[in-house]
Amino acid sequence: MLAALVLLLVQAVSPAGPPKLPFVDRGACPFECCQYARWTAERGTAAFKSQSTKSGQAFAIESGKTITAMTGEVITRRAGIVRVLKPTTFAGEEVPAGAVLYVLHSGGEGTALYWFTGWVLNPRGFKGMDGCG
Repeated sequence: MLAALVLLLVQAVSPAGPPKLPFVDRGACPFECCQYARWTAERGTAAFKSQSTKSGQAFAIESGKTITAMTGEVITRRAGIVRVLKPTTFAGEEVPAGAVLYVLHSGGEGTALYWFTGWVLNPRGFKGMDGCG
């Protein structure tokens, strides 16, 4: 009964429901001060033909070798859940008490990308990058 009540409340406040997973944020960086530029491999690693490790290895990157990272993406397979306790404005959106925000991934510097009623929100106005120089 309680689970049904909570589910009804979530559906009433967040009609779009949770994001479809996996959620792919193309061009995002997964950590503070992340930049796409020249990177040096700290250890040997494989580069694959596509996102799937089943696609086969395209080439190997040896430890100490430098590559140029052109872009990337952050893939969320399981979102976090935050329930709003009091009405607030978040990333320019009015968010009512009881609303559910789904945490998609960290943006660095204590920020994150959120899903709310079908919209992707970032409280600092940038998507996936934390603005480090």
